[in-house]
Amino acid sequence: MKITLQNAEGQKDFYLPQFIPGSATFEASTLADELHAELVPKETIERASNFVARVYGNQFTAQEFVDGTHVWFLSLTIHSICLTIMGRLNEAIQVMETVEDAKKKLMEQLEMKPKETQSSIKTS
Repeated sequence: MKITLQNAEGQKDFYLPQFIPGSATFEASTLADELHAELVPKETIERASNFVARVYGNQFTAQEFVDGTHVWFLSLTIHSICLTIMGRLNEAIQVMETVEDAKKKLMEQLEMKPKETQSSIKTS
């Protein structure tokens, strides 16, 4: 599964490693359930972001993942990754297609170009 993260230089693609230990499915399953909540606590997003960084072989940090993913699509992206880890590929694809469609519509509505730079808003 490919994810594209934004950074100061633009966009960069990252791919899941060819092998992920089967034990990762335990945490993925728990996180997938927790991400279904109406309001997802900050702690869940933090744990999930660390999980994503680990399963992607630490190609990026949890903070780089969070900062490189649009705020409106962060929990959906994490959820899709968890579904992929759990072997629920069709559902994961549907979620990511929904995200991509929403991104395109958002860009059209805001009259933005997909490669515009990220916001300079600092978060704690």
